Amino acid sequence: MSKLTILLALKDRYLETNNWIENNYYDEFNYIIADGSLGEENQNIFSKIKQKNFNYIRFKKDITLNDYYKKVYESSLLVNTPFVMQVDNDDIINKLGITECLNFINKYPDISLITGHISGFNKKNNRNYLTDFKENSCTHIKNQNNSTQIENYLNNYRIIWYSIYRTNIFQKAWQDCLLFSCKHVVNTELLHGLSSLANGIFDFKNNTTYIRNTGQTDSIYKSISSEEIKKSKNEIKEIILFISKKYNLDENKILSAYISADKKYKKRNILIRVILYLIRQKSVSFKQLISLINKINFLN
Repeated sequence: MSKLTILLALKDRYLETNNWIENNYYDEFNYIIADGSLGEENQNIFSKIKQKNFNYIRFKKDITLNDYYKKVYESSLLVNTPFVMQVDNDDIINKLGITECLNFINKYPDISLITGHISGFNKKNNRNYLTDFKENSCTHIKNQNNSTQIENYLNNYRIIWYSIYRTNIFQKAWQDCLLFSCKHVVNTELLHGLSSLANGIFDFKNNTTYIRNTGQTDSIYKSISSEEIKKSKNEIKEIILFISKKYNLDENKILSAYISADKKYKKRNILIRVILYLIRQKSVSFKQLISLINKINFLN
């Protein structure tokens, strides 16, 4: 029986979908495809897939943000495995890192969500190049009480969106996303993270579980204007108030952590920087990219 469901929330970008299936499908995992696309191209692609561990659902089109929040929350309720992980269709999962995290969290029932590093790749002229590698360390968040986790998360923000979740914690996070319904979609990731850390204990492993397309030109973040980004910051205080009240947390301490946020990145020694520079000049296939990342895992 599978322990993990991969949840893909889709909205168009169908040109990425075939590559995603080819590079992210494993017999050991279950898949839920929550399709809110405006077009029918993704539906046509998944109608040809016969694997029993794929559950494709055609939802109402994502016309509004609320449609999106409702789609993912309702999808989360369909997960019947102990763990779930949300992904995007232009990225790649790393089975080795995910399996290591699954084995760990399965042994420790107090841990509610776990992730390894998130690496990155750029695609140029149909070739893939490694970009980020272990820049997304979340060691400062792990193994704390809920309030301290949140303060450290806000004070030195890192992505935990692609973590492996116990299913009930993931469902609570998406319930909060639906209840609050951010007016600015860029804040959904933050709200989801705050809810996750309010409800569960986070852990972090020194491996790589996820590889993002860092050069995607039509991503949500790159398609939003700087003016919209500025407006979205006003909503963050409302999100902090919502989470603080719902989970009886100290609003002032959490708000202070957000206001005093300071991005801190560990500076690597010159040898590792040279090694990574040379590696990043070489184009690789997706399978080679995963293999490469696992081979250089000893670098910090």
